[in-house]
Amino acid sequence: MQHRAPVTNTRTARRDGRRTGGRLVVLLVLALVCEGELFAEELDAVLDSSGYAAEERVRIREIHDEARARGIPTTVLVDRIQEGIAKAVPAPRLVAALRDDVLRLETVRSLLDDAVAGERILADPASWERAATLLRAGWPAERLMQLAAICEPRPEAFRAASLLWIAIVDWGASQESAEELTSAAVESGIPDESFPRVASLLVDATRRRVPEPQAVRMIAEALRDGRSLRRIELLFAR
Repeated sequence: MQHRAPVTNTRTARRDGRRTGGRLVVLLVLALVCEGELFAEELDAVLDSSGYAAEERVRIREIHDEARARGIPTTVLVDRIQEGIAKAVPAPRLVAALRDDVLRLETVRSLLDDAVAGERILADPASWERAATLLRAGWPAERLMQLAAICEPRPEAFRAASLLWIAIVDWGASQESAEELTSAAVESGIPDESFPRVASLLVDATRRRVPEPQAVRMIAEALRDGRSLRRIELLFAR
């Protein structure tokens, strides 16, 4: 008896691709839920020793569980709860802070849903929470989207890239300089742990009386050309 080989067409392939993407999202949500369940008993123990009234503990736990059920990473919420208890923050203030945290995490999801690398950044709870921290620190949504776009080649470098950007601005350089050097660092492929050295290169160059715009241009070009950080340091040692 002759068997026909299955027929595969473009429409079927696309449908299978959508199903695969959907399964990945479901797995991410399930992973977050399971992670939350691992901390459930620990969180209950922390709340039981908090000194809050029973109804206050229930409300705090509800905010945590509702966020987890919506696929929102809850590590930052647990940290907030522990910090609030340690500092004897009144329960109403802690509840308000938790609601603000959840709102920021949801805002980040809405923003990054429209970013090119947004889905891959959101797939890492630590990066998602880092983005929410940036909003809390006063970063405008436009800058967060810029950073997400910069990290398109390497979404896993989002946290390191954000720290580099902030270090450059905190030192006194412009937002434009921070954006250019962060972009060059991501494109260069240097390890995340080497990102702080890029900020040091800028500081050292300006101490040698190299104007900031010139130093930024030289460092960015050298990074994109694949030069090592040591070789870039030698550019300003002459």
